[in-house]
Amino acid sequence: MNHYKTALIVGLASLLVSGVGNAEVNKTGAWPEHDKLVTLDLDHVSRGLAVKKLAEQAGWSVVLRAPDTTPVDVHVKDADPAKVLAVLLDDQSFVAERDGDLITIAVSKADAAPPVAPPSSPPSSASISPPISIATIPAIMSPPPSPTTRGEDRTVHGGELVVGPNEVVHDLSVMGGELELDGTATGNLTVMGGTAHLKAGSHVVGNVTTMGGEVEIDEGATVDGRIGSLGGEVKRGDKVVSSGYTLDDRDKPRGEQNIFQRIGSAITAAAMLFVFGAVLLALASRRMETLRVEAGARPMRSFALGFVGILGALVTTVALCVTVVGIPVAFVFLLTAVFASYAGIAAVLTTVGKALIGHKTDSPYLQLAFGCLLFLLSGAIPVVGGIITFVVAMTGVGVVVATRAAGWWPKKGSNVDQGPYRTIAT
Repeated sequence: MNHYKTALIVGLASLLVSGVGNAEVNKTGAWPEHDKLVTLDLDHVSRGLAVKKLAEQAGWSVVLRAPDTTPVDVHVKDADPAKVLAVLLDDQSFVAERDGDLITIAVSKADAAPPVAPPSSPPSSASISPPISIATIPAIMSPPPSPTTRGEDRTVHGGELVVGPNEVVHDLSVMGGELELDGTATGNLTVMGGTAHLKAGSHVVGNVTTMGGEVEIDEGATVDGRIGSLGGEVKRGDKVVSSGYTLDDRDKPRGEQNIFQRIGSAITAAAMLFVFGAVLLALASRRMETLRVEAGARPMRSFALGFVGILGALVTTVALCVTVVGIPVAFVFLLTAVFASYAGIAAVLTTVGKALIGHKTDSPYLQLAFGCLLFLLSGAIPVVGGIITFVVAMTGVGVVVATRAAGWWPKKGSNVDQGPYRTIAT
């Protein structure tokens, strides 16, 4: 029986009673048009066990009342589970009520009791269906654990982790490994230099964030929190989800998000960048001058080195996350890299401000403020704004790489002073 697609062989010989021709499964509740396809290969099992295996394949939680121990054979491949269920229950009228992934199956009221015959003609034993006991099969399970159940934190580094459909965990961390989520995570999912696959029916109550990794979210998977990426990629179906999507906006392109929310976020980011740069100009003026000189002298070289810096940071993070000891080191490294990158961006914006208003003022703070203002305004321009943001970010990373973090990481055999490019031979 190779290469069969939707063939179903069900042995129901002892279940054939009168009235079978009128049997049906009445589906109530919200049934999706398409469920996850199933493949089963069962020989001589009870109908209750067959329904249980079907539920496991389809990602359902099933409560079956009026079980039957009559053996059946089920052989299906890539079949619609709702159709398979209908054939398994085609010997009698059932009601299948669905609430999300929970399905309750019971004998319909019209079929639960034998019909009452007229007084003049007592019912014959042949016209009455055999009594069926009402019970719940424990093996088919009741509803999945409540999402309020915290679960345990799970971490995978350099390996593979699978969270089953009925499993509840809390925070999930992927460090250079692979995760397949088919159950519920009551906390956050964080991917650093690895991959995560959220299958249909899975549920993440918190946020989904990737740093240098990849997250694939199937249709039917639920994420209650925010979805974001830093140097990585998040896919929902065929659409790439960018950083900054929220629960209310995740199914809309960025152009359809609330305009006031976007403007407010942009102003806040520019203001924080100015404050950060101003603090560095006050506390590390010579090192900031080193970054500014490099940005003004060799901007194209700095832009090219930005790609090298980003690639090197990602490779280093993945390599560190392979071992347990390296995970905290990778975390510190990422924080340092982000800090240095923002310092480089502030230096680039200060250089731009100096080039445009340097003849008006010598204050680096005013030059930084003007550069941040231009950065804010240019970012609002469709397409062009994204290109400008990318160029500034890459150049900022590049000046940090070119100056070896403004002298914090000196070359071997030299002792770098705080001034721009002044070295003292050892």
